[in-house]
Amino acid sequence: MNPESNRHFLRVLLFACTLFVSAATLFVLQPLFGKILLPLLGGSPAVWNACMVFYQSLLFLGYLYAHTLATRLSFIRQVQCHAALLLLSLLALPVALPAGTAPPTAGDPTFWLLWVLLLAIGLPFFVVSTTSPLMQKWFAQIGHSSSHDPYFLYAASNTGSLLALLAYPFVLEPFWGLAEQKAYWSLAYGLLCLLIGGCGVLLLRSQGNPATGGRGFSRDMLGDLSRLKPLPQFWSRQEQSQKEAATVLSPLPEGEGACSEKIGLATQLHWLALAFVPSSLLLGLTNFISTDIASVPLLWIIPLSVYLLSFVVVFSRWNHWLHPLMVRLQPVFLVPFLIFAFVNPADLPYWLYLLLHVLAFFFAVMVCHGELAKMRPHTQHLTRFYLMMSFAGMLGGLFNTFVAPFVFNGIYEYPIMIVAALLLRPRLLRSLSSHLPLQVIPPALLVAIGLVLYFSVKNLPDYFDALLIGL
Repeated sequence: MNPESNRHFLRVLLFACTLFVSAATLFVLQPLFGKILLPLLGGSPAVWNACMVFYQSLLFLGYLYAHTLATRLSFIRQVQCHAALLLLSLLALPVALPAGTAPPTAGDPTFWLLWVLLLAIGLPFFVVSTTSPLMQKWFAQIGHSSSHDPYFLYAASNTGSLLALLAYPFVLEPFWGLAEQKAYWSLAYGLLCLLIGGCGVLLLRSQGNPATGGRGFSRDMLGDLSRLKPLPQFWSRQEQSQKEAATVLSPLPEGEGACSEKIGLATQLHWLALAFVPSSLLLGLTNFISTDIASVPLLWIIPLSVYLLSFVVVFSRWNHWLHPLMVRLQPVFLVPFLIFAFVNPADLPYWLYLLLHVLAFFFAVMVCHGELAKMRPHTQHLTRFYLMMSFAGMLGGLFNTFVAPFVFNGIYEYPIMIVAALLLRPRLLRSLSSHLPLQVIPPALLVAIGLVLYFSVKNLPDYFDALLIGL
């Protein structure tokens, strides 16, 4: 490997490790603080949903911060502002409940829980939540050969989330006490701050590298140059250099630069719908599992793992061939599933019933997230793309926690969102008009076969009774 290839690899490694550590610390912090809260509130689905609303809301605010930083400030101001925020967040370590904290003895503790979460882990969680979009945006500006499509780093981020989610109950919690977990999490957070600082230094150095298009000027230097009186023959050259340097040092405004494509309202609403449905499905399935299938500790890890795994897959190179397969298989599985699981559920062992629901969730979110990955925009709109995704995630949590319980007398939001996932299939209207048999016949056959088998097995004891009487 030549030195140039080695440098390119190390740049990718630095940003990938930063996103991996960021996601891992984020998904260790959630169960860690949940363990701190457990003696006070227990582990009911209502507490879990309230925590998810807080996490999704703060994630949205972190993405909004990253979007504002990347579109409003020069690169050096971005690094300075984020460095100040990192230093400020260190004051919140180690994570712990505020002194004298006690839940209300009467009434709904949801708002008390949200306030405690904000005071105890709000600032570190906010900082960690900004990392994914901001680091990807910075990577898009360093002049790497992959900078034109930094979305593959999102797979590294979700891989860290998935591994941390699975490692906490099976590796971290059994061997480390709560005090050790807090100490090690603080060390991991300090490592994350150093990695983010390294990414910031690399960003600033790349802007002074002619190979990346940088000029190494600051705005103050440009101001000093403008007050000089150079020879007339050099004036036009200097003026052109100032314009080029100013362009490099400031993020491109909307609609200018390498990509002049406007992101329309319809496209953004499409992003919103594709991210809203899986978010609502995640909470709906978690609530359904806990109340209707089995109240087993840590069972909520299964749907969340599938949710994160879908992001890892769709933002990888496998999505270009896997997504069309998921689009074809989704109605074949989901249409019979809706009939048997909600209209006339069969008497199945709980583990098989759980497996069917998880598979349905997998097909639903894979198509939605796969379509999101296909629709990812130019890096100029990267932070806006992630901002809409996080906003949709927050809306999904708010809908399931604060709207659905008052509108429905059961967990109806769950099957409704499965139907919504079917409606969000790409090119649905065109496929219904031109490939109607291919869309309808396989699910119809499965439904017919299933009905025959169901009623045959159901009436099988009667057949045996009749046979014995006849003999």
